[in-house]
Amino acid sequence: MPLRRGLPVDIPVWSNLLHGFGIVFSLQNLSLLFVGVLLGTIVGVMPGLGSLSTMAILLPVTFGMDPVAAVIMLVGIHYGSSYGGSTTAILVNIPGEGSSVMTCMDGYPMAKQGRAKAALATSAIGSFFAGTVSAVLLMFLAEPISALGMKFGPPEYFAIMFLALTMVGSLSTEAPLKGLFMALVGLLLATIGIERQSGQVRFTFGVEQLTDGIHFIVVAIGMFGVTVVMNESQRIRKFGFKPPRDQIRGVGLWITWTELKQSFMPYVRGSFLGFATGVLPGLGGMTATLLAYGVEKQVSKHPEQFGKGAIEGVATVEASNNAANGANLVPLMTLGIPGNASTALLLGAFIMYGLKPGPLLMETNPDFFWAVVASLYIGNVMLLILNLPLVNLFAKLLDVPEALLNGLVLALCVLGVYTREYLMTDLYLMIAFGVLGYFAEKYKYPVAPLLLGLVLGNLLEQALLRSMSVSNGDPTIFFTRSISLVIMIAALISLAYSLRKFYAGKRTTLSTEAGHALAAGHPVAPAVSGAMSKRWLTADRLAAVLTIPIGVVLIFVALQAPRPNIPMVIGPHVWPICILILLIACAVPLLLWRRGGETKEVPLASPPLTAGAAGESSWYAKPAMAALLTVAGLLVYTLLLEALGFLLCTILLVLYQTRVIQQGHWVRNVATAVIFSLVLYFGMTKLLSVKLPVGLLGW
Repeated sequence: MPLRRGLPVDIPVWSNLLHGFGIVFSLQNLSLLFVGVLLGTIVGVMPGLGSLSTMAILLPVTFGMDPVAAVIMLVGIHYGSSYGGSTTAILVNIPGEGSSVMTCMDGYPMAKQGRAKAALATSAIGSFFAGTVSAVLLMFLAEPISALGMKFGPPEYFAIMFLALTMVGSLSTEAPLKGLFMALVGLLLATIGIERQSGQVRFTFGVEQLTDGIHFIVVAIGMFGVTVVMNESQRIRKFGFKPPRDQIRGVGLWITWTELKQSFMPYVRGSFLGFATGVLPGLGGMTATLLAYGVEKQVSKHPEQFGKGAIEGVATVEASNNAANGANLVPLMTLGIPGNASTALLLGAFIMYGLKPGPLLMETNPDFFWAVVASLYIGNVMLLILNLPLVNLFAKLLDVPEALLNGLVLALCVLGVYTREYLMTDLYLMIAFGVLGYFAEKYKYPVAPLLLGLVLGNLLEQALLRSMSVSNGDPTIFFTRSISLVIMIAALISLAYSLRKFYAGKRTTLSTEAGHALAAGHPVAPAVSGAMSKRWLTADRLAAVLTIPIGVVLIFVALQAPRPNIPMVIGPHVWPICILILLIACAVPLLLWRRGGETKEVPLASPPLTAGAAGESSWYAKPAMAALLTVAGLLVYTLLLEALGFLLCTILLVLYQTRVIQQGHWVRNVATAVIFSLVLYFGMTKLLSVKLPVGLLGW
């Protein structure tokens, strides 16, 4: 249905919304939307799994689907996870999603006071309210933002994508320079393979499988699937306990009228603050919840209650979190700019389906746009129905053994990567990026900017080449056009802020951490102080020592590459060289400034190791050994996949995870490994018609 022009705004908006409802109200679309929000809720309830991992794993399954059906399912997972993440945050003080951390501040104290029913209901209603508000705002703001986007040429697109990367780098971590560093690594990875305009092959070093580049699915599943399992395996080996479930039993779900009135204005403030924050690329749910919580505490008549069970704290945090999730779709759909890692995956999905998000999306694909908007309304209703009466059922998912869950996630990771092109090279790259993500998180290098850089890399390069073609090679074009000038100034301010925050953090980190540790009488304070003062080769310096010489070598390789036969204002070697120079420039401060090792994880109590791990030798019982064993098992699984077949290998992998990482009873471990592997295998091959290696069993 084409968009109508020349009428009052409210008429075409509501008319097109009704058309979107008509598209969504089909059996296939409603079913997939329900599957999406249900999966989002489930993975939100499960700490450590995350919506990003689930979206990355399921993305290859959507290859043959209708784009509308596939996207509304993925979007449902995206915003559905925030509903489930609050459940564990309230019941057992474990945030299922990173953005649910602030929910723990007042949600868990309310549960301990016997007010879990009010906290859970407040969370569900607040999420529904904010999700609906964000859908309304998306509906009315999309067209004005798209109209503004029509004025964007290649320089403006380059500037806004550059701004998005700088904002993600500066706001995604406590060490903003590391975020910029990782974003540049992602941009560099995007240059691998054939350059589109010249056809020149770059940085493949003779590996034919890299000619088409490194697909973002491989990187996403590696860094958000394998890495998560490595971290969870290490946590199991380190702590070896599950939190008490006393709060789950007998939880009611009703909220009083007085509590609902107390929550209404926090809902409103949180929704608008969350939407305003989420519209800006790089500002995700965590930033939105921090901002909303701080504002609500300032305007409250009883700020001393915050952190002790204030229902207003739960209401505003949940509203801001879900409003930010909806707002993330605004820059994605109207400008083609992902605001976080999840929307970067959605951007990749759009491109994969042949859709072009941006100012013309509402003109060229109005059915798709309005179907997605309509699905937000329906999905939020589904989530409200799911989360109010079924929260006890979702909470029981926490009782699934972590090692069993990890084994299944690893099998799904392999499934998602392998079935894309059936290339073993992709699996090896997935494992490599999983290990890279593990060490990146260990030493506080955020992985989301890397994925954003990888997704935006080709788009950014093409915008640069077109800008240079328009200006005949004059780089001042970015500063002579008013819109691009404003955006570039904002990007430079963001970069300057990152550098300032980095240098300020370097000056204060040592004194602050050591002072707090010593003041608290922490037993490891002398060791930390000694590590900071004596160790020269820290993780930051090692990254710099590796980056600088490798960067110099790659610059030399780019300079020596043959030039294309077609005339180009700037050659295909210029862009990667610029990235490498910036990458080396980011590495120099990491080399020069002193910094200690990784942040230590100190539990509130000292729980015992698992029974199996406690009896092993000291090297085997180390938490890091669990992560190493996980990678080793995954590597063996990959090597044997085509020889033994998916089913047999998956049974062995799940059994390996349950025995080696968490121990347990042999019979139960074997039974669960066989049952879950059979369900997964026949579900993929029979229901979804996915071709999998048969190996020895022949089926």
